[in-house]
Amino acid sequence: MQPSRAIRAALLAVIIVVAGVSANDASPDALIEGSHWKRLAAAAEQRLRANPNDARANYWMAFAKFEYRDYDGAQALAEKAVALDPKNADHHYVLGIVYGRQAERANIFRQPGLAGKFKRETEQAIALDPQHINARMALIDFHLQAPGIVGGDKKRAHQYAEEILKIDPARGWLAKARIARREKQDDQLEAFYLKAVEANPKHYGARLALAGFYSAGASSKLDLAEKHAREALGIDAGRAGAYSQLASLYAHQQRWKELDGVLAQAEKNVPDNLSPFFFAARSLLVKGAEMPRAEGYLRKYLGQPPEPDAPSHAHARWRLGNVIEKLGRAEEACREYREAVRQDDKLEDAKKDLKRLCR
Repeated sequence: MQPSRAIRAALLAVIIVVAGVSANDASPDALIEGSHWKRLAAAAEQRLRANPNDARANYWMAFAKFEYRDYDGAQALAEKAVALDPKNADHHYVLGIVYGRQAERANIFRQPGLAGKFKRETEQAIALDPQHINARMALIDFHLQAPGIVGGDKKRAHQYAEEILKIDPARGWLAKARIARREKQDDQLEAFYLKAVEANPKHYGARLALAGFYSAGASSKLDLAEKHAREALGIDAGRAGAYSQLASLYAHQQRWKELDGVLAQAEKNVPDNLSPFFFAARSLLVKGAEMPRAEGYLRKYLGQPPEPDAPSHAHARWRLGNVIEKLGRAEEACREYREAVRQDDKLEDAKKDLKRLCR
C-alpha cells in the first residue's frame, strides 16, 4: 500500500463520536464531537475576530477548514494553535491529521516526511494527554494500513485498542470493531458493538454503530436497527445520524407516517443538517417506490449547503437525475446529470448516466 492510502485510512478516525454531548451545547468542542461543522466555523470566526491569537479559536477553525477540505488553511491555523499553546494535546492532534491529509495529496517524495509528521504529532498528543482517545484511533488506522517502511505496525494498532479499552470501555470496543472491519473479521462485529453498548448504554456512537450493523447486509435485522437508532435519538435528539438511520429504514419499509414524523423532528432539531432527507430519498430510489416523494426530499436537501461530511450537492444532483429519469423526464434528468458532473468531475456514476442517457 502506498503511504498516501495509509494516511487516508488513518484519517477515517478523525471524527470520534462521543456520548452525552448535546447538539444544542454552545461549546465549540461539543460541536466538533457532534460533527456540527457549519456551527463550529461560525463560532470560531467570531472568536478569531475578537482575538486572532486565541489559540483555541485557531484550533477550532483549523478543524473546520480541515473538514471543508481547505487543507492549506487548516495547516496554517493548526500550526499557529500549536505555536500559541504547545502543551495542548488537541492542538497537536489536529495538526497531525492535517499533515496526514497533506501527505495524501503530496507527491511520492514528500509523502514519507509528511507521514512522519502525522505520526509525530498524534503521538505527541498522547504524550501530553495520556487519555487522548482520538489520537489513538487515528494511529490505529495508520498502523493497520501503513507499510512498515513508514512505520506501520499492526501489533501497535491492537495495543492502542487495548489502551482505549482501559480509558473508555465503550470506545475501546468500538476501536476493536474498527480493527475487525479492517482485518475482514466481520463475524466479530456484532459482539464488539454489543459490548460497547453494554459498557455504556448511553453512548450515542455505540448505539448508532449497532443500528447501522443491523440495517446492513443480507442478514439485516431491521427491528433491532430501529430499536438502537431510537435509543441513539433518545440519548441526543440534536444530531443527524439517528434521524438518517430511521428515515432510511422507514422509507425502505414504506412506513409513511413514521417517515414523515422523523423527518419533521429532524428538521426541527437539526435544521442545518438535512441529511435525513437525502437518505430517505436514496432508500426510496433503491426500493423503486414513491419517486415523487423522493424528488421532493432531494430538492429539500439541495435547499441549503450540506455539512462537509454529508453527501455533496453533486451527489444529490446525480440521485435527483436518477429519480427524474424514473419519472420519465429524460431531458430534465440530463440537466441534473450535467450539473452533477460540473460540480464534481470525479463523480463517475454521474458521468456514466450522462453518457448512457444524454446523447
